[in-house]
Amino acid sequence: MKNKRLILIIIVFCSFNGLFAQSKKEEKKAKKEKEYQEMVKWVESKKLEFEATWANAQGGARINLIGNPNHIRIKGDSAFVYLPYFGVRTGGVAGYGGGEGGIKIENKIENLKIEFEDKKQRVKIHFRSSDIIERHDFYMTLYGGGNTNVNVTSSSRSTISYDGTTRVLVEEKKEE
Repeated sequence: MKNKRLILIIIVFCSFNGLFAQSKKEEKKAKKEKEYQEMVKWVESKKLEFEATWANAQGGARINLIGNPNHIRIKGDSAFVYLPYFGVRTGGVAGYGGGEGGIKIENKIENLKIEFEDKKQRVKIHFRSSDIIERHDFYMTLYGGGNTNVNVTSSSRSTISYDGTTRVLVEEKKEE
């Protein structure tokens, strides 16, 4: 009789444990879906801000950017980019972005392409923008939670990639 009770208790315990694990899995899935839907709204609004935490130069160098100001801001049809650059410059053009040393752009976006991959819950953004010396292509892949990978190709620099986070761009209120 005691063995039957013990077996019954074990069965009931295992059943509840299985249900609990299933509900945790469903909660995690729902959270990821919610994060993805929020990200889709940011992208559709065309008000995004990316901040890099790592730069990945060709040749394998990985540079920590925490504490170094950098960003890609997309406001409607314009891009505002300030990224450090670690790599090789080609083409014999003097200066790095007009003497800045990094990639600095405040210009219109050209050839904007946005691809929503609902099944993989990620968004791919490609756009082109130029500074006074060169043209840059930006390939952004946004994942859940705002995690983002950005690859930048240039008309006169080696390719570089950045890892960081993207969030909705919060406009600063101007004092009147």
